Amino acid sequence: PSLTKFTVCEDTGFLPESEQFGTLGIYLGNNTHLKELTFGYVVYCTKYDFEEMCHGLARNKSITKLRFTSKAMFQDSNWLRLLAEIYLQKGNIDTIEFVPKYDELMEERTPIEIDRRGLLLISYVMTKFDSLKKIVFDSPNKGKELNDEAMTLVIQALIEHHPEVKVELHGTTLGPNSEVAALGLSHAGVGAGMLCCVKGLSSEGGKKLNGKRCAVIRRVEGEGRYEVRVEGKPSTFALKESALAPLPRMPLPTHSSRGSSRFPSARSLCELLLYYKGSGPGRDPDFSPSRIFLSGFAATQLNDDIGSSNLLYLVDTQIEQLAGVVGLASICEDGEKGAEKVLFALLEGDEMYVDVLIQTMHWTGFIGSEDEGEDCRDEFHNIPPWELTGDQETKQYCKLMSTGPLLLLVEMTRYKFGTALFEALKRSEFYHLLVQRLLRLIAREAIGTRDGKRLGPMARKILSKLSDLFNLRQPVSKSVADKLLNETEESPCGLIREDGTITAEMEEVLAKN
Repeated sequence: PSLTKFTVCEDTGFLPESEQFGTLGIYLGNNTHLKELTFGYVVYCTKYDFEEMCHGLARNKSITKLRFTSKAMFQDSNWLRLLAEIYLQKGNIDTIEFVPKYDELMEERTPIEIDRRGLLLISYVMTKFDSLKKIVFDSPNKGKELNDEAMTLVIQALIEHHPEVKVELHGTTLGPNSEVAALGLSHAGVGAGMLCCVKGLSSEGGKKLNGKRCAVIRRVEGEGRYEVRVEGKPSTFALKESALAPLPRMPLPTHSSRGSSRFPSARSLCELLLYYKGSGPGRDPDFSPSRIFLSGFAATQLNDDIGSSNLLYLVDTQIEQLAGVVGLASICEDGEKGAEKVLFALLEGDEMYVDVLIQTMHWTGFIGSEDEGEDCRDEFHNIPPWELTGDQETKQYCKLMSTGPLLLLVEMTRYKFGTALFEALKRSEFYHLLVQRLLRLIAREAIGTRDGKRLGPMARKILSKLSDLFNLRQPVSKSVADKLLNETEESPCGLIREDGTITAEMEEVLAKN
């Protein structure tokens, strides 16, 4: 049960018997706990035995990530083709990574480079299955350019078969005159939780929408359209993908007056939702929020709600984040127009805005008086952003959460366009921690803690919006609460996958409620 990752790799000093690959396939196919499979240096296996391994793998439904760390897989087209035609069509792979590593076992220590032939092979693989959500290209040669012609074919295959896939390039780039980026921006990546620009409508009513921004709420199944909320329009529209052009995100604010507006400006408040990118896995270590003097509407809202004397255990960045979210929640309370302004402000900026909105709930420093914090300060010290901080039940914490991030999300549940924000939350690397925090709040509601009684009902509303599986109109039972608290105490949580979806075990727990 503890085997969740496995690497297939040959050792040139002691080559395996070729038939061992078939046996390995049977073993991996029967393993229901395996999540990640890596293919390293594989050269000497025969086509027949590799095919046998693929047939064995085809029985596995638990693996969701494939990683390739050796260029050997791209030198012989047999391997990827067999994987695609036998295994990928039947599996549940949602992420494929082409990861930089040196082929240690080869005499020349050359880094992996995916050449034109390899990219053409990948474009073929993309047509063979439909579960993909993310594909990553990486290279140890910073700035290494991918073959533009072949990469165009990869993107075209993604557009046709995986229109909502996320493509990431790490340490590798497209050529300076590449048309691939424009191709992807115009057609690929339209999905719920994004901002787009309406274009190309020819009807009289449609012409009035052209050029306006819209938030994508959901894909209308079976119609090939997306339901969108056009900025400033009170109703939603169902538009074809060809009428939607994804908008580039605004750059991160780096000026010293960010968030200082004296008026309730959603865009200005979002400028406070920053953190040190170097804090998390895969983040840019060079980015850090600009130093500011917190003032204006955000500072007033935070001081009125909680008072600076109760924020002594927070660093400056956390105080700024909470001030921004409290201000945004206040705007949401102004009604539909206010909530719409907040939605567009969050989605138009860097994805960090949404990440930080989640962080204010899952990575919250101690909030309370200095005397209250003496006994529990260690619980919140040196906790990294990709882990859950401890539960809190001070009056100040409950008030800040109920007038800040939880209020913001509850207000969004009132409107159909709020779904766009919830879909954006699901794309965050911290989403599973948000779900984990909300589950703990509803469990603590059942056992009667102060934070549970104050915040649990709000958490139930939010969870019910995030997934139909959370049918939580009433508080959970004591037995379910005990199970939730026990299973969500640490990260990673056994009831929640990294993408925020819940496991079969979690479904069973909720079914007992």
